[in-house]
Amino acid sequence: MMKMASQRSLHKRIPDIKRTFEFEYAKRWKSLDEMEKQQRQQVEKNMQEAREKLEAEMEDAYHEHQANLLRQDLLRRQEELRRMEELHSQEMQKRKELQLRQEEERRRREEEMLRKREMEEQMRRQREENYRMGGFMDREREMRMNSGGAMGLGAGQKFPMGGLGFEGQQGMGSSPGNMMGNDMVMYSTFKEFIT
Repeated sequence: MMKMASQRSLHKRIPDIKRTFEFEYAKRWKSLDEMEKQQRQQVEKNMQEAREKLEAEMEDAYHEHQANLLRQDLLRRQEELRRMEELHSQEMQKRKELQLRQEEERRRREEEMLRKREMEEQMRRQREENYRMGGFMDREREMRMNSGGAMGLGAGQKFPMGGLGFEGQQGMGSSPGNMMGNDMVMYSTFKEFIT
């Protein structure tokens, strides 16, 4: 009886041990699964945060890159504008210098033309004066010749009287009447010529 009772007691303890063993390892497997799940969730969370951070950094870097491009383009345009303004200033300076040279050349030509006209006018007046004086001398010579022919030639007179009245005065002598008459003829001729 006692032997049978101990055998039944042993059979009862074996299932309890099995249940305890299975429960313990099942619990450990479950804990491992939970830990794996938590770690996976944490890793996924970390990866998501890393992705978001990287995307934000890429966005910031893109905007910074675009800003740098805009700044470079602005600097290039400013440099181009400065160069164009400098070229425009140089062109305006060249035009101003050319205008000044043209103005100076125009004044020089005008002054040269004015001097040329003055010289031509002076030469014309000189020619007119010479012409008048030549005509006056011719008329005076003619008047003296006519006057000498009317009074006759003296004994010592070899040539007819000319414009100056010195030819043929040796034979005529130095009578005051003749000299006075010659002077009156010259004065009348000059007065008639200038009027």
